[in-house]
Amino acid sequence: MEYIHSLATRARRLLLGCLQYNTSHLPRWRRPLVGYVIGVSLVVGALLLNLIGRPDSRHTTMPGIGLYLYFTTLIIAIFWGLGPSILVLLASFLAVDYFYIQPTAEALHYDTLEDLGNIVAFISAGLLIAIVGHRREAVRIRAQINETIAQQSQQQLENFIAIVCHELKTPITGASGFVQLAKRKLRQYETMQPQGTNEHQTEISAKVQNMLEHAIKDLNVQTRLINDLLDASRFHNQRVRVDKRPCLLAHIVREVVERERSVVPTRIMHLGLPAKEEDSCVLADPDRIAQVLTNYLTNALKYSPADKPLHVTLRLDDQVAWVLVRDEGPGLPVEEHQRIWDRFYRVSGVEVQRNADIPYVSLGVGLYICSTIIELHQGKVGVWSQPAVGSTFWFTLPLFRDGRVE
Repeated sequence: MEYIHSLATRARRLLLGCLQYNTSHLPRWRRPLVGYVIGVSLVVGALLLNLIGRPDSRHTTMPGIGLYLYFTTLIIAIFWGLGPSILVLLASFLAVDYFYIQPTAEALHYDTLEDLGNIVAFISAGLLIAIVGHRREAVRIRAQINETIAQQSQQQLENFIAIVCHELKTPITGASGFVQLAKRKLRQYETMQPQGTNEHQTEISAKVQNMLEHAIKDLNVQTRLINDLLDASRFHNQRVRVDKRPCLLAHIVREVVERERSVVPTRIMHLGLPAKEEDSCVLADPDRIAQVLTNYLTNALKYSPADKPLHVTLRLDDQVAWVLVRDEGPGLPVEEHQRIWDRFYRVSGVEVQRNADIPYVSLGVGLYICSTIIELHQGKVGVWSQPAVGSTFWFTLPLFRDGRVE
């Protein structure tokens, strides 16, 4: 009994779900009322055409008309819901019984189990066709609605990120200006002090200068995070254009490494460049390529111990230039090699080295930005990594020779 009750409950829920068909998102021609009219018109039209074409077919058995009515029921269920399709099914049953089965008009007066079974089989098959067609269309429409909602939510998120970033940039810019002004005033104050100023005042000036330097670093970190968020949003919406022009990749790599060396002078960075740097010409946006390499180096500095060196290498193949950044950090498991390029993804279980001498704040968008930039340059990104050994992040760019990209 419990099993029968469970089946009955499921059938009732299925039927109610089919009948409660939300049509508010559909065009007017797909409303149920239109389906009722079209369904009845199709049934009546088919019967009239059949009778006109074959006047002697009134009292003959025609399986073809049953298949046609099943097909009509399916179409009505897909486009106008279960209610109109059930009406078409019942009208079809009465019409077939009256016009094509001997004796006529006996739909409700069959005496044998065989006749009753035919009725049940005809209606059950038609009802099953209607339910399957309706449910399939309902699932498709629901998936389409969910996709639209997801796209709208994603667009709202991107707009929100852009608004928040622009709003945050204003006070940060103002604070940075005030800190720079305070440093300038402090230097003026120090130059105006007479010779023989006591050590206490000198110590206070040095402390204030140090605090201002830390404030500038923190403001630069916040600015970089905001810019990363903006870049991630723009790249996701494909609203970023790259200014490609012929440039030497070796010069870009050297400039980025020298800049990082000046920012973190305590870290060791080995640089390997090809013997003929003029062969490293690529068609690229130098600023964006420098952004990618800077991101690679920043991650390597954050996740590798301070006493371990970094290795930056530019290698030229026949048609491709390879840029590799190798560190001796904790490494990555194999299952993370593809996921790290997703937006806002951060690897769990990999700790940032707090003694890395650089800010360790991260939003999980840096590698996503890198992969998008390289894709816009028809290149590739990747990582070779092994836990407890280290990682090598790389990207490739097609070489530009004789006025063409190889």
